[in-house]
Amino acid sequence: MIIFENDFVRLRNRKKWVQVVDINYSHEYREELVLSNNRVVPATWRYIEEVRSENEHYEAIQEERS
Repeated sequence: MIIFENDFVRLRNRKKWVQVVDINYSHEYREELVLSNNRVVPATWRYIEEVRSENEHYEAIQEERS
């Protein structure tokens, strides 16, 4: 899984998308994502259901509104 700052993720069992505001690389075995809702989660598929780039996210919002 490749995730960048400003990407959007949807956590498992959640409906709302949240933005990645920072990535913490200090963890020894895996990166941790700092999210716009102030949560910190490991960057693994165990926690992340879907990933969208910032552009993909805003395009999807526009399509939903159309």
